[in-house]
Amino acid sequence: MITNKCRYGLVGLISIVLTFGLSASNRLRASFNAMPAITYMSKYGIINHRTQWQAMLHATDHGRKITSLTQLNQILRAANLHSFAVANLRQVEHATRPTKTMSAGLTIINVPAF
Repeated sequence: MITNKCRYGLVGLISIVLTFGLSASNRLRASFNAMPAITYMSKYGIINHRTQWQAMLHATDHGRKITSLTQLNQILRAANLHSFAVANLRQVEHATRPTKTMSAGLTIINVPAF
């Protein structure tokens, strides 16, 4: 009898923890890591405006303070006008929104991960 009460208590406790944990994670913003792109550009990219690039690196703490793909795109373009994070900013808007397609009588909903 005591084991059943313990099981119900444990299941209740786990469900409460999961409920509050999941609701808290929904409020948090997904992290965006621009450091690999910044590092790659610093090592291998053609940087036309070296002083601007160094100022950007200092201002963004080598990419740690960059929070969006749009900001990353602006910083890469400051270093070299021919460098982009994406070819077109409409791709960013399209990529971050879920899409719905029909295939073989099935509705497929694609939710991007970033």
